[in-house]
Amino acid sequence: YTSRLSSAASDVYKRQAIRFQWHAQPAVRADLEQLKQIIPARTTMYHFPPRHNSIYYLLETYSASPYGYVYFLPELQEIAWEDCRYVICLQGDLDETDRRYWSEIGRDVVERLLTEQGFERSNDVPLRTMRLWRRSE
Repeated sequence: YTSRLSSAASDVYKRQAIRFQWHAQPAVRADLEQLKQIIPARTTMYHFPPRHNSIYYLLETYSASPYGYVYFLPELQEIAWEDCRYVICLQGDLDETDRRYWSEIGRDVVERLLTEQGFERSNDVPLRTMRLWRRSE
């Protein structure tokens, strides 16, 4: 009885730990695997909201931010968009902090700015939890 209980508790703990690791959620992980096939390693990019720096490690990319791997970006008009080839806008499996970021900044504002800065939304692969924007060639 005790071993079954501890095994069940262990399974619950593992599921909760995965939930707190944004990039370990199944839908997010599947999207990141697809993006890894599209975005070349050592590419500079941004992602919004800027809290999930694991994305750079998992995709083997670099942040285009002059501040490095931080949990914020400068004001949108201060971002050096020309240093960036890709932008990922996270859409799903977001926590309250991420949702608050989007409500304060405005996803439509960011996406309109990306278009103005010469980015196009990529539909190369179906992504469930994020949108990929690529600099127009």
